[in-house]
Amino acid sequence: MAHTAALRLVLHVDEEGADDERRAELAESLGRELRELDAAEVSPLDGGEAPEGAKSGGAVALGALLVAMAQPELVSAVLAAVEAWAAGRTGRSVRIEIDGDSIEVTGLSAKDRRRLIDSWLEHRSTGPDSERDT
Repeated sequence: MAHTAALRLVLHVDEEGADDERRAELAESLGRELRELDAAEVSPLDGGEAPEGAKSGGAVALGALLVAMAQPELVSAVLAAVEAWAAGRTGRSVRIEIDGDSIEVTGLSAKDRRRLIDSWLEHRSTGPDSERDT
């Protein structure tokens, strides 16, 4: 499905003791979950130039996904899916980036993780520019 992206999230997944191959597997697993939402385009994050001698045209940032959504309201659904994917899996972490602002969710209870994400999203929606005195 093609979406006109109004918002892009970058997700970096990791797991305690994971090597590059495992991080790639984790990203693919999370990517499959997110594609089921049918609300966003999900692709491996381009890591820039491929190393000399690499077989592909460009490098991929292992363990990283680019999630593009047409509607900013879909962020909550995407983050709920990320939260569900990471829940109950010891040692997994996900760093979420929007426009250079990031948050890492790892080692938290589901309630604390939800509270942290909600607080971060609220901060992003109000931002420092909206708090100016008039």
